[in-house]
Amino acid sequence: MKHNEQEITDTAKYYLNRRTQCTTTTTFRYVKSFINGKTLDIGMGTGEYLEMLPAGSIGLDVSEENISIVKEKGLEAIRADINQALPFNNGSFQTVFCSHIIEHIDSPLHLLREAHRIISYEGHIILAVPLEKTVVRLFKDRYFKDHTGHLYGLSVECMERLLEHAGFRCIEKYFNFPLLNRYRFFERCLQAASNNFWQYFCTMYWIVARKK
Repeated sequence: MKHNEQEITDTAKYYLNRRTQCTTTTTFRYVKSFINGKTLDIGMGTGEYLEMLPAGSIGLDVSEENISIVKEKGLEAIRADINQALPFNNGSFQTVFCSHIIEHIDSPLHLLREAHRIISYEGHIILAVPLEKTVVRLFKDRYFKDHTGHLYGLSVECMERLLEHAGFRCIEKYFNFPLLNRYRFFERCLQAASNNFWQYFCTMYWIVARKK
């Protein structure tokens, strides 16, 4: 799919000529079992997650460079501005995957409603969302301040509310504890508790929801 510059929103123009490396996280292992069938990777960057998705999955991105890199890997990718209507028919995918994207777009709710439209009945949406105001961010880095493309800081409660408004039912949440990557037993114990309080000690979280 081709767009001329007039058709792309101002927000998306920021990424037109950018190569966006997709950094995978160890906590991806928790959500992988929810990824079934044909999957759309929204904002796939250079395709690191797309490579791990089921055969026949498709990546979506506005960056020509990202598209070229992903196609060189032998994967399918389409160029589109995700601030607009997604270029797929209703029920085209069983799963929608979206890592570190929703905080960059004009309207998170619009994207979630579009995802709901293209997901088949009882399919899943899987989101990875960075956290802005946490203890880890305070002492570890300037992640949000140094990323001018970030428009939103979305708490777990906020994402749950947005997903409900878009027609999804939240079913699982997983938190990324960077200080516990080497201590899998303790990390698994915290994940089992599934308490939103953990978000204040993390860098990001995964949230899984099912189409109602």
